[in-house]
Amino acid sequence: MYDSKNFAILVKEARVDKGLSARQLAKLCDVSHTEINNIEKGTRVKPALLVLKGFEKYLDLDFKTIAKMVGYSD
Repeated sequence: MYDSKNFAILVKEARVDKGLSARQLAKLCDVSHTEINNIEKGTRVKPALLVLKGFEKYLDLDFKTIAKMVGYSD
């Protein structure tokens, strides 16, 4: 299930719900804030697996689910 639009919305909503700015999340995930912004805008449709692991850890998003959303297979 490749769904980058809903993935972008999911990440932004989860980040806001956690009270994190894009810069704060970027620092936690060890990426640039531009990368986070691009993910949330849907222009970065397949982030690195390590970024997804960061989203799992800091945003409580299920890794397997979000990996499928952006096009990684089982």
